[in-house]
Amino acid sequence: MALCSVYATYAQNGPIRQCPAHEILEKQNQNEKIAQKRQLVENHTRAFLEKRSKGQIQARTGVLTIPVIVHVIYNTTQENISAAQIQSQIDVLNEDFRMLNSDVSGVPAEFTAADVKIEFTLSQVTRKFSSKTSWGTNDAMKKSSQGGVDPIDPANYLNMWVCNIGGGILGYAQFPGGPASTDGVVMSPQYFGSRDKQPSGETFYLSSPFDKGRTATHEVGHYLNLRHIWGDGNCNADDFVSDTPVAGGPNYGCPNYPTKSCNNNGGFTSDMFMNYMDYVDDACMFMFTAGQKARMDAIFEPGGAREGLGSISGGCELPAPSGLASSNIDNNSFTLSWSAVSGAASYDVSVGGNVTTVSGTSANITGLTAGTAYACKVRANCDSGSGAYSSEITVTTTGSNCVAGPVTLTLVLDNYPAETSWSVTSGGSTVASGSGYSTKGGTVTETFNVGAGAYTFTINDSYGDGICCSYGNGSYTLRDANNNVIASGGNFGSTESVNYCTEGGTADTQAPTAPGNLSASGVTQNSATVSWSASSDNVGVTGYDVYVNGSLNGSTTSTSRTITGLTANTTYTVAVRAKDAAGNQSAASSINVTTLSDNIVYCSSKGNSTSDEWIQRVQLGSINNNSGANGGYADFTAQSTSLNNGSSYTITITPGWSGTVYREAYAVWIDYNKDGDFTDAGELVYSRSRTNASSVSGSFTVPANAPAGATRMRVSMKYNANPSSCETFSYGEVEDYTVVIGGSTRSVEVAEKAALGLHPNPAMTYTNVHFTVAGEAKDVNLSVFDVMGHSVYQKALGQVSGSHDETVDISGLKKGLYHVVIRGSNVNLTQKLLVK
Repeated sequence: MALCSVYATYAQNGPIRQCPAHEILEKQNQNEKIAQKRQLVENHTRAFLEKRSKGQIQARTGVLTIPVIVHVIYNTTQENISAAQIQSQIDVLNEDFRMLNSDVSGVPAEFTAADVKIEFTLSQVTRKFSSKTSWGTNDAMKKSSQGGVDPIDPANYLNMWVCNIGGGILGYAQFPGGPASTDGVVMSPQYFGSRDKQPSGETFYLSSPFDKGRTATHEVGHYLNLRHIWGDGNCNADDFVSDTPVAGGPNYGCPNYPTKSCNNNGGFTSDMFMNYMDYVDDACMFMFTAGQKARMDAIFEPGGAREGLGSISGGCELPAPSGLASSNIDNNSFTLSWSAVSGAASYDVSVGGNVTTVSGTSANITGLTAGTAYACKVRANCDSGSGAYSSEITVTTTGSNCVAGPVTLTLVLDNYPAETSWSVTSGGSTVASGSGYSTKGGTVTETFNVGAGAYTFTINDSYGDGICCSYGNGSYTLRDANNNVIASGGNFGSTESVNYCTEGGTADTQAPTAPGNLSASGVTQNSATVSWSASSDNVGVTGYDVYVNGSLNGSTTSTSRTITGLTANTTYTVAVRAKDAAGNQSAASSINVTTLSDNIVYCSSKGNSTSDEWIQRVQLGSINNNSGANGGYADFTAQSTSLNNGSSYTITITPGWSGTVYREAYAVWIDYNKDGDFTDAGELVYSRSRTNASSVSGSFTVPANAPAGATRMRVSMKYNANPSSCETFSYGEVEDYTVVIGGSTRSVEVAEKAALGLHPNPAMTYTNVHFTVAGEAKDVNLSVFDVMGHSVYQKALGQVSGSHDETVDISGLKKGLYHVVIRGSNVNLTQKLLVK
């Protein structure tokens, strides 16, 4: 059995695929009968491959069609995925196993992709409501006695269960040789299907970056006896396939080519990370090899583990046509011709992925786009099937495919607009850009009147989850001067680019007006926010450049910018210029800003109440101070905790009493702007009165624009009246602490995107795990897993709320990559840890 899960990471990598297939396979093989049967499967496979290598068995040329039964088990209407989403998954399987996927063109020249010649047809869909919200991996969904659905004729049908597995698990499959009662593939609904095939007007329930149907391709590969591309080991392990390079481990995300992990990989320059059996994102896996096809073929041969599954049609031993050439090329058509193949009944001509069947040895291709390159190839057909495709040639139509300028961008932002930025470049220079957005779901319109030329539009998401569709319905659309759509999108990872060219328009030489009404706010020792009124332009303002003492500090599309890294008690000249898409800049408007002094003096409240009442304990994050009676005032600023912008925290104050319990009022202040007092708006973060001896707790949220760094928190308790931040108490007490504002802009309402930090990382003997738990206190587990999914460290943490730090001893771990995981109710955080 193979199992795939997704762990969320919080740097630029985004979520990653995890699949401890080898460990689960070995666990199932602890059953002696299953182990023996699996050994027979492997023996049969190797014997088949040896005979074929000697020419004793011909390669299968016919197409094997496997009927599929899909069992949808749902708890919510969203999980009850549509027929169109189910069919989209079948379509992806057919493309991937027949090498008809358009992205196969991205296979590097040193590797060769193969048509596996397996197709899938949807025979039946069953649907069943269940009160279960998650199913786990114990095969309960395959058993009606446990609320699931029994497999239907697994010897003759591929059974696929679609249900919420839980725990971030994408899916899992059973290798050949396992029990018939559990044979098949299980998928979570949000990873079953392809958003690329979503019909207009319908919304598929899918989660990026595993929303293109490739998880099912990966799992069906396991079902058909394929191992992971790195052999579930290191550079000395093997996946039992001869034409896949040895790799030291899995690849994640979308690696750059070449990426090589083993020197002893047969002379290849890179790992075959684009193989369906690696761990990369859906968009970056797009090939099987001939060796993998041969390994799959073995289980369908007489005596194979899946001999009765599917039916074969066609089959053809014709060679690939030679002499493919082009002629009569014009703006919208060209002619292809090739040498005849003896025995051919017809030919399939592929142009840009579109296939046309002709009877002769030439084809006139029409309806093409001017100035566009097309990949062309041809194969011969006989009465029983098709031969191999010829070598590919590229034919480019004449004329221009440039659009009429100017070009207009319509950008709809998602729920995290600050993560979105974009640029338009030409010849290595940026001619337009945008960033610094703050309005959730807002719409931005920009026009690029930059003349004729070739351009690249690039949109970025700093978090790596695009702008649609998990956290809002963001999108971008580029239109030409005639309102024709050049490109549109939104569902991508970290970045997406579109190339286009324009025929030009009237050159824009008019500069925007200068920004007005410059003002400064939020001035601290090391930062300040400068705001201004919007400029106007004949075409449109694309942004503002902000200068500090004559040097460019940064650009923004909003009408304010927070400047950081300043020196205390220093005067700076801040200037702002507006710009448009043509690169015209306005005159500068400027203002002088003086930062606060570093010599902050706080008032020290006085009083003596230890004979009556006092603050016994203060709890906030990593602060858990049993202070005891301390004469009315105590300086605990040596104790600190970290807080994140936009995050909510709970502070608990426990009183102490010498005898009688009185009415007491409590208050907490945080000097966010670090100006030496607590009188600014929002700095009184909590206040409450009580007439009993129990603890008091209250929540507060750190402002999103609070300056980063250390500042003071004041906690007060006063008899029978609300305390002020600076006073001499007759009956009361004050304690001072330090809080460190961390600067995160992510909302903790999205648990799976909360902060998890490791320091140091890489590490040798220990690492400090810092994380945040939103809302009420929760029990969580801290775990460390190796790359095979083995747990190497476990610790239960009781009732964690807000910011938390935990030191983990890693001195006993081997060098290598590990995953640190925090899990609890609505908490699922993961970060990579490199042990040196």
